[in-house]
Amino acid sequence: MARIPRLTSQRAQLGALPSGALSPATPQGTFGPDLTGAAQQVSDMALRAADRANTAQVMEADSLLTEFENTALYDPEKGALNARGKNAFGLPEDVISQFDSRVNEIRQNLRGPQVDAFDKLVAQRRQQISRTLQRHVASEIATYEQTQADALIAGSQVAAANYYNDPERIGMELRRQRGAIMARSRDLGWSEAQTKAAIQETESATLSQVLVRQATHDPYVARDRFKELEGQLTPSNRDTVLNRIESEIRQREAEARARRAEQRQIQAIARAELSDRAEDAIAAYSSGLPYENAPTLSEFRAAYGDEAGERFERFSRYQQMQPALQELATASPEEAQQIMTDFNPAPNGIAGEDFKERQAIAQTLQRSYESLIKQREQDPAGYVLRYSPTVRQLAEDAQQNPSPETYQALTRANLAEQRRLGVQNPMPLTQSQAQSFLQRFSDQEEGGENAAQMIEGSSHLYGSYFPVVLQQLQGKLPAEAKVISGSSKMPRPLAERMAVVGKMKDDDLYKLLASGAKADIQSTVLEKLEPLRQTFMPQAGGMQTFATIQRVVERTAASYVAEGIPVSEAVQNVVDGVAGEYHLAGTYRIPDSVDPNAVKVGTDIYLDALTTEDIRPLQGIAGVPENLNAEQTLASIQDTAEWVTNDDETGLRLLNNGYRVLDAQGKPIELTWQQLMNLGTDAAELQQRREANWLNTGL
Repeated sequence: MARIPRLTSQRAQLGALPSGALSPATPQGTFGPDLTGAAQQVSDMALRAADRANTAQVMEADSLLTEFENTALYDPEKGALNARGKNAFGLPEDVISQFDSRVNEIRQNLRGPQVDAFDKLVAQRRQQISRTLQRHVASEIATYEQTQADALIAGSQVAAANYYNDPERIGMELRRQRGAIMARSRDLGWSEAQTKAAIQETESATLSQVLVRQATHDPYVARDRFKELEGQLTPSNRDTVLNRIESEIRQREAEARARRAEQRQIQAIARAELSDRAEDAIAAYSSGLPYENAPTLSEFRAAYGDEAGERFERFSRYQQMQPALQELATASPEEAQQIMTDFNPAPNGIAGEDFKERQAIAQTLQRSYESLIKQREQDPAGYVLRYSPTVRQLAEDAQQNPSPETYQALTRANLAEQRRLGVQNPMPLTQSQAQSFLQRFSDQEEGGENAAQMIEGSSHLYGSYFPVVLQQLQGKLPAEAKVISGSSKMPRPLAERMAVVGKMKDDDLYKLLASGAKADIQSTVLEKLEPLRQTFMPQAGGMQTFATIQRVVERTAASYVAEGIPVSEAVQNVVDGVAGEYHLAGTYRIPDSVDPNAVKVGTDIYLDALTTEDIRPLQGIAGVPENLNAEQTLASIQDTAEWVTNDDETGLRLLNNGYRVLDAQGKPIELTWQQLMNLGTDAAELQQRREANWLNTGL
C-alpha cells in the first residue's frame, strides 16, 4: 500500500530578505535584460487608456447633447422645429435656455480634460442649434406673414363677394387688399413691377369672385357689370367669369323653359280641377247655397294666367248672385224689386258686354223669386218658419215651453213677417200644423171630450189669434169648433156635445126630430139670439159670424131635442152656454169679466170729452170753412156715433153712420176694455169726491 508523506518537522527558516533596492550605479542588465523601454510603453499605454476614457466620456456627453437636440428640435409632438406660425417666434430663447440647462447637468459628470473637450463641443452645438432655430423662426415668420396677408386678402375677397351689389364696400375691400400687398412688398423688398403685378392679380381675383357671386343671383346683371370690369381682369379670370355667367344664363334659361313646361302642365291640371270646382260652385250659387271651398282669384291666376281676371269676374257674378238669392227669400216686395234692378242685364235699355251671361243670372234670380212667391203663398207660415231665424227660434221656444205667451209671440211674429213679405192672406199655422189640427179634431173619442178639450186648449194658447187660426181652417173645420173657441166659459158638456154634432151631417141630425121640430128650433133660436144679433150688426162681417153662431145653436139644440128635451129648454140651454159670457149693451157686447157700468160711463165720458182737434173731419161741402166742417163732424159723432165690439173682442171701436171714426192722425178710434173702465172708474171717483165736498159745505 502506498503511503502519504507527512510533514513532521519545520524545514523553513526565518530570516531577513535580501534588499530589493538598486543602486544607480548598477549597470543595466546586471540582473537580466533592460526593461526601461517597456515601462515607457506601459506609461504610454496608460495615457492612451486615459485618453480613450476621456474620449468615451466626452462621446457620452456628446450623445446626451445629440439626444437633447433630437428631442428638443425634432420630436414629433414637442419638437421646436414642428412649431408653426406665431408659436415658433420665441423658440430660440426657450430652446437655448433648455440647452444651457442640459449642458450644465451633463458637465457636472465630467472632469479635467473632459470638460474642456465637452465645452468645445457645446460651443459648436449651441451655435448649430441657434442657427437652425433662427432659420426655422425666420421661415415661420415669413410663412406667418404670408399666411396672414393671404388670409386678409382672402377674407376681404369673400367680403367683397358677399357685398357684390355694394360698389362702395367693394372699393373699400380693394383698398384693404392693396394696403396688405404693399406692406408685404416693403417687408420682402419687392420691385415696383412685382408689387404692381401682385396688386393686379389680387384685384382681378377679387372682382372675378364678385362677378361670380353676382352671376349666381342674377347672371344678366353680372353680364353687364362684366363688360364694365373686363379690362381689370386677367385673361384667366376673364375666361372663368365669362364661362360662369354664360353657364348661369344657360341654366336659368333651361330652368325657365322647364318651369314654363311644368307651369303649363300644372295649369292644365289646375284648369281641369278649377273648372270642376267652379261648375259645382255655380250650381250651388244658382240654388242660393254657399260653397265651402270656393275658387279664389289666386287660383284663377295659377290656372289661367293673363285670362284670370276676366274669368274670375264672370265667376264672381255667380258668387254675388248667391247672397242675392238668399236675400230674396226674406226680402219685402220693394227689396226684391231693388235686387232685380241691381242684376238687370240692360239697366239703361242697352245690352252690353257679357249680356247673355248677365241675362242668365237675372233669369235665375227671377225664376227663384217666382218659386219663392209660390212657396210663400202655398204655405206662408211654413215659409216664414223656414227662412226667418227669429220666428224659428220662437217656434223652438213654443215647442219646449208651450204656453199662451210663447204661442202668441210666435203667431204674432210669424204674421208680422208674412205681412212684411207681402203675403196676401197671412196664415198663423203651417200646412203641417193645420193638417195636424184637423186630424186631431177628427180623431175625437166617443162623446167629443178630446175634441172639445183640444179646441179649448188651442183657444187658450193662441188667445186673440185663435179666430185667425179658425179662419185659416174655415171650410175644413166645422162651425162648432169656432163657436167652442169663442166661448171661453162654455160648460164642458155643451162643448163636448157641439164637438160631436160638428161631425154630423144636417140630414143625419134632423131626421131624428119629429115633424115641425126643426122649424120650432129655428124660430126659437132666432128669438133668443136677437139681443146678441144686435151687437153683431154694426161690425164688418158681423152678420156672417152671427149666422155661424145661429146655425151651431140650432144644430146643437136639435141634438138635445132628439133626446126628448123640449125645444124651448134645449134652445135656452145652448144660448146660455154660447152668449151667457157676455153683457149685451145694445150695439156691443162686453165679456162678463169686464165691468159693464164702468165701460158705459167710459164711453159717455170719452164722447163728451172729444174736441175738433181729436178727430179727422169728414170731407165737407165746398165753400164750408174747415173749422165749421170739423164742428159739424164732431156734433154728428157725439149725437149719432155707435160703439161696437172690435174684431178680437179686446175693446170697442167707434163708428158713425157705419164708418170708422178716425183720430187726428187718421187712425181708427178704438179703446180697450181697460181704458174704458179707467175712464169710468175715474169719473165715479170724481163724482164721489164732488158729493163729499157738497156734503162738507153743509148745504
